[in-house]
Amino acid sequence: MYDLYTLSLVFFLLCPGVVVPALPGSVVFSALLHAIVFYVVVYYVSNYVKWWLVWILAALVLAGRLTMIPAQ
Repeated sequence: MYDLYTLSLVFFLLCPGVVVPALPGSVVFSALLHAIVFYVVVYYVSNYVKWWLVWILAALVLAGRLTMIPAQ
């Protein structure tokens, strides 16, 4: 199982609008969907993916997201 830091990173990445798109409509439905995705990722992926690989993938995803921010 992942440590608290890795769980926090996965939770941040799975917040609506970061990696998984936010759904229009009900805020409760969107939060429920993201909670289910978080559970599936943590429960199933933690058995197969090492914690350090999660951090590398997160850095790549966040770097890609930061480069897509439009200039002001």
